[in-house]
Amino acid sequence: KNWKEGMIEDQSHKQAEIENKIKEEIASMLLHPLAEMMNLMEKQKVNLEEKIQLQDKRCEQINTDITGQVKELDNSVQAITLQIESLSSGLEDSFSKLDKVKSLEILVNELKKNITSEPLTLSVLETEEQNKKLKKLERLMGVYQQSFEHYRNETKHEFHDLKDSLDKETLAVRSISKTLQNNLTTT
Repeated sequence: KNWKEGMIEDQSHKQAEIENKIKEEIASMLLHPLAEMMNLMEKQKVNLEEKIQLQDKRCEQINTDITGQVKELDNSVQAITLQIESLSSGLEDSFSKLDKVKSLEILVNELKKNITSEPLTLSVLETEEQNKKLKKLERLMGVYQQSFEHYRNETKHEFHDLKDSLDKETLAVRSISKTLQNNLTTT
C-alpha cells in the first residue's frame, strides 16, 4: 500500500510538474510574440517621436527663415515708402516751381510788350536799361527752366529706380508666398 501510495504520489507530482512545464511553454509561446510585438511597437514609437522632433525642427527653421524674409521685405517696403514720400514732396516742389516759372514768364512777356509798345516815350538810356533788365530776367527764367528740366529728369530717374525696387519686392513677396504654400502642402 505504501508503495502504491508513493507511486500515486510520485505520479501526481510528475503530472503537476508536466502541467507546470506545459503551462510555461504555452505562456512562453503566447508571451514571446506579444513581447516581440511590444518591442516593435516601442521601436516604432521612438521612430515616430524622432520624426516628429525632426519635423518640429524643420518647421522652426522654416518659420525662422520666413520671419527673416518678411523682416527684410518690411525694411524694403519702408525704404520704398520713404522714397515715395520724398518723390511726392519733390513733385510738390516742382509743381510749385513750375507755377513760379509760369508767372515769371508772364511777367517777362508783359514787360516786353510794354517796352516795345512805348519806345518813343522812354529815353534811349531808359530803353537800354529796360532791355538789360529784360535780358537779365530772360536769362534768369532760362536758368530756372533748365533747373526745373534737370529736376524733372532726376525725378523720372528716381521713379524708374522706384519701379525697379517695387518689381524686386513684388518678386520677393511672390517667392515667400510660394515658399509658404509649398511648406504648408509638404508638412
